[in-house]
Amino acid sequence: MRAALAHVNGLSTAEATERLSRTGPNALPERRPEPLWRRFVRQFDSPLIFILLFALAFDLGLWLYEGAHGWPIEASAIGLILFFNAALGLYQEQRSEAALARLKALAGAQAWVLRDGELVRLPTQALVPGDSVRLEAGDRIPADGTLQDARGAMLDESILTGESVPVDKGYGDEAFSGTLLVRGKTFLEVTRTGALSASAAASYRTRIVNRGATKRQRTREKVFACSQWRRAPVTRRTACHCLALSCSGIRRAPRCLALYARRWRRASGSS
Repeated sequence: MRAALAHVNGLSTAEATERLSRTGPNALPERRPEPLWRRFVRQFDSPLIFILLFALAFDLGLWLYEGAHGWPIEASAIGLILFFNAALGLYQEQRSEAALARLKALAGAQAWVLRDGELVRLPTQALVPGDSVRLEAGDRIPADGTLQDARGAMLDESILTGESVPVDKGYGDEAFSGTLLVRGKTFLEVTRTGALSASAAASYRTRIVNRGATKRQRTREKVFACSQWRRAPVTRRTACHCLALSCSGIRRAPRCLALYARRWRRASGSS
């Protein structure tokens, strides 16, 4: 009875505020901001800056070698140019990030939520567990939850499962954040938000995959590249293959041995 009453009236503003302070905003966890000193040092990562740094070091070394008489005007000028160039680059980078943050806030997603017995338009970041969200065809599921009063609801879950065919959903079925309601109308009772949602877990897995090749894989690729010279001596190819095999690990050893054998036969036949 209490659950049905909560579905009809929704949460009160005071209760929603208390839950929001306890669970946090309904948003994916963001990366920690890069320290200011590291961003400042990154401004020197340029071939032209390297040349100026070399000129600065050479001029200072020459000034010290000659007895450090007078003031190193050329070195001071180069140092000031480098400092102001880095400061200007850091300032422009901060302005760009602030503009992107404002655009992100303006383009933030919103949803119709039952609060104090009325439907109000709220940012999806303000959703908390226990909220009742009204969804119609074309709406993106803002948080994980269970469907209430579903009327011909059909969800596109390809963003999570990879299935291209939408799935029919009924009363009590679970819906995940990020999926799309392609047909019907329904209410969603929010159960998980933010870092606990399915989209956050998928984002975390994608971030791990997109980190690129591991150090062992990169080492194996570099070593394997050096063995592609067909005119290289046999001893060099053998050493490169053995080193690459040691970098592959025990579980991938049979597959790597088969690959190296095929390439060895191909290289031997061409020679």
